[in-house]
Amino acid sequence: MSLDSIAGIPAHPLIVHVPVVFIPLTLVVAVAAVAWRARRRELSLVALGTAVVGMLGAQLATMSGESLEEQIPPSPVIHD
Repeated sequence: MSLDSIAGIPAHPLIVHVPVVFIPLTLVVAVAAVAWRARRRELSLVALGTAVVGMLGAQLATMSGESLEEQIPPSPVIHD
């Protein structure tokens, strides 16, 4: 599976926002699940869902970053 671009834009800068949003959101929902006893079951399922989306997003961001790295010519500035 190639993750080169989305609508002509490099995919990595777009995809990397998925884990950046969903991983902290998982923490917020998990804390809410602990604090709000009446909605613990529902919030736990939401926390599970956000954790899965964040995990998959992190994997996709890694794959798209590797794809982008192969497209960019070597440069000492980028390497540093």
